[in-house]
Amino acid sequence: MGLRIKILKKSDYLVADFSGAGDLDEVSQQFGLLAERCLAAKKNRLLIDTSAVQTVPAFTERFRAGERAVVFGYNGIKIAMVSTPGQVDPKLLGELVARNRGVNGRVFTDLAAAKRWLLEKPRT
Repeated sequence: MGLRIKILKKSDYLVADFSGAGDLDEVSQQFGLLAERCLAAKKNRLLIDTSAVQTVPAFTERFRAGERAVVFGYNGIKIAMVSTPGQVDPKLLGELVARNRGVNGRVFTDLAAAKRWLLEKPRT
């Protein structure tokens, strides 16, 4: 069936809703497109939901996804990624790789927590 993506515009952010059969490499290959869509919509927040993707990422996929997420950091886009507990590495490798490259992003297993964090106002 393949990987599918639906992009939704919310008042304060965009949502990239992934579903189907695929892997994290396929998801992260869309990061450039997602950054472009955020810029075109004048949104600096993005919720990436991969909880409906039928995969368990390998170590290398998590690392590459963290590297590819740098496009969000370059463009000042805050990202929250939601995945299932089985998809998330307990040590949050992808998040660590991305954050070490200047990305303001976090990985969550709870959609509500991801939205709360994404919409938090920066502390001054």
